[in-house]
Amino acid sequence: IERERKTAQIDEFCADDPCAPELIRRCLAVLRNLCHSSPAEAFLYPVDPQTNMKYYESVLRPMSLYDVGKSLQAFARKVAEYGTTEEDIESTVVQFARDVRLIGQNATCFSNPGGPLMSTAEELLRVFERLLFDWVLAPPHLLPSVDMLDDEKCVTFDESDEDSMILI
Repeated sequence: IERERKTAQIDEFCADDPCAPELIRRCLAVLRNLCHSSPAEAFLYPVDPQTNMKYYESVLRPMSLYDVGKSLQAFARKVAEYGTTEEDIESTVVQFARDVRLIGQNATCFSNPGGPLMSTAEELLRVFERLLFDWVLAPPHLLPSVDMLDDEKCVTFDESDEDSMILI
């Protein structure tokens, strides 16, 4: 029941949109899977300025997974209404990656080095980079079908996941 409730909340900003271009659907699948991962909990929604004003003093461009998803949805609506070019789609994918990475950068600006928030942000980015490469950026012949990308399927573990480095 808890997973169903979380899925309903997350679908508000990252549900699949069958009318969206394939690359955007892939990004939404990455985001959905990321949101279901344990490190995502702290980064799902914007930081509440009432309870954490120092965050907004430390961070120049606040970002949450909710914000990332809403941006992808807005692009998908724009595509449905006006059409788009391959260049616009690729630019949106690049911005998607930048926005998710910004969440990690913001955690670096706000939290203590080596603190729990930093560890959580690093884990989130490890999961993100793996999904991004496997589901969006891999050569076309290696990409899984869009229909196979859902949050019920696991990403295959690779030995390199243990000692991978994330560049922010």
